[in-house]
Amino acid sequence: MAELSARKRGKALNAPVHRINRRKGFSFGTYIKRYWTLYALLVIPILFFIIFRYAPMPYILQAFKKNNILIPPWKVEWAKDNGFQWFKKAFENPNFISFKSADKFFKSALGNTVFLNITDLIIGMPMPILMALLLNELAFPKYKRITQTVLYLPHFLSWVIISTIALRLFATDRGMINQLFGTHVNFLGEDWHWRGMYIFLGIWKECGWNTIIYLAALTGVSPELYEAAEVDGASRLQKIWHVTLPGI
Repeated sequence: MAELSARKRGKALNAPVHRINRRKGFSFGTYIKRYWTLYALLVIPILFFIIFRYAPMPYILQAFKKNNILIPPWKVEWAKDNGFQWFKKAFENPNFISFKSADKFFKSALGNTVFLNITDLIIGMPMPILMALLLNELAFPKYKRITQTVLYLPHFLSWVIISTIALRLFATDRGMINQLFGTHVNFLGEDWHWRGMYIFLGIWKECGWNTIIYLAALTGVSPELYEAAEVDGASRLQKIWHVTLPGI
């Protein structure tokens, strides 16, 4: 009897397995119908890229055609030499090639560009790291989340809104700052004031978003490293300098 049961089990094990193709007849349309909510979330990003990324691309041809902004670029005639004379004229301009022969406007523009980029690099790069370190030291999670929200909210504001806020705050006649202190400082017109405003607004807009990125990097630092540093007698500043910053 036992031998007969063993034979039956052997036949059952050796029997061919007929696999059922569960995906047979499962078309792409059925997949979209089942998960339509997920695909609906992609509509707005796709429209954004089509309207603001791909739709303006034909206007690249404007550099090689006659200057007529009232007509679509694909309808404008090609300029002489296919438009390369504009680039040739720019490179042959002595103000473009030689800094010594450049006029004061070119020197001013070049100096402002170099100054703003270097200053933004020196001030704008350490600020998110410093803010991330300060937020990482907060002991209350609720206060930490509120602070994070307040910090990265300006990232989602357009430059039009930020410019309007700056105009309301720092306008010479009706600005809130000048009215508060009874002054008439031209923050938005004078050179040095405007440079400071430009750097400040850029850091204020993007500092919070970059802070969130560095905070995410801080979560990858192993707690065992902090425990080992504490055993070695490291202070809080020493932990930040020798553990947190290298971990980022």
